[in-house]
Amino acid sequence: SAERAQVLAWWMALEGIASATCGAPLVGLLSEQFGFRIDPSGADQEIGARNVAALRHALIGVSVVPWAVCALAWTFMYRVFPQERVQEEVGETEETQAMEIGKRRGYSPVGEADSL
Repeated sequence: SAERAQVLAWWMALEGIASATCGAPLVGLLSEQFGFRIDPSGADQEIGARNVAALRHALIGVSVVPWAVCALAWTFMYRVFPQERVQEEVGETEETQAMEIGKRRGYSPVGEADSL
């Protein structure tokens, strides 16, 4: 429905804004926490290897945590959606039955009166 599409659009927009504004700074902070140090000379292989490992851990941390949260959210929606679909189908069935009863009694639904 239109409401679901709007919610999904807002969700994607907020996700994009959050990742664009927080992603790089968060990777920088995490990589420093994992031991990233700038080597001005760039000649020390040990520092370079430690920096690579620190960046790898920071990128994993920034990627895996949001993926896990999304997996939990989608699992929840997967479990809830079939129940909503059944409720919506029951509601449509009741509405259709009400319209048929109305037609039998001589009432016409809005918009159909003009075509008669």
